[in-house]
Amino acid sequence: MKRLFSILFVLLIVAGITGCKNTEDDVLHLGLNAIIVEIDHQQQLIYVSDTEHEDVFGRRAVIDCSKAIERDSIFYVDYDSDTTDNLRFIEFEDLMVGDMIILGIYESELNGTDAIHVEDIQLSTQRLD
Repeated sequence: MKRLFSILFVLLIVAGITGCKNTEDDVLHLGLNAIIVEIDHQQQLIYVSDTEHEDVFGRRAVIDCSKAIERDSIFYVDYDSDTTDNLRFIEFEDLMVGDMIILGIYESELNGTDAIHVEDIQLSTQRLD
């Protein structure tokens, strides 16, 4: 009986140690503002810089849009619309140099040195009808 309690005690300690390990969740940042400074349509890349209120991308960062394009996660919201259908999906080709955009990016992507893969892109510039 003492041996059974010893085994259960050891299992409880092991379960407690493994259950308390530090797991880092990859946080999705929505609402990172940027300005498009260059577009590479063939490689599905955009180059962005920070807006005057942000300090995330610096003067020039490479954004890989392939995942957002594949998932059809590029969209436009008409802020002035009085109807409920103010959201519409757009194409990568609708983006232009000088456009303000809002990006959804995982934290792990921001810490890398390569191109930043985005989950979604929202065209913030109000120019589409």
